[in-house]
Amino acid sequence: MTGPRLPIDKMTDHRNLQTAELDIEKGSFQLQAKLAVTPLGLLSIAALVGTILLSTAAVVQAAKK
Repeated sequence: MTGPRLPIDKMTDHRNLQTAELDIEKGSFQLQAKLAVTPLGLLSIAALVGTILLSTAAVVQAAKK
């Protein structure tokens, strides 16, 4: 039995990058950051953040006992 397949080629295609740039200046402090991520990378980041939030909730719940 085969189900729908994920378009992995489109998700890992480096021509389909999501980009972001950040420039901050405050006095003598300067910060420049650039980020480029594929759709599959965004999915991985979302899974990582979700896992961190769920594990933090479990630690807080255990600490209340």
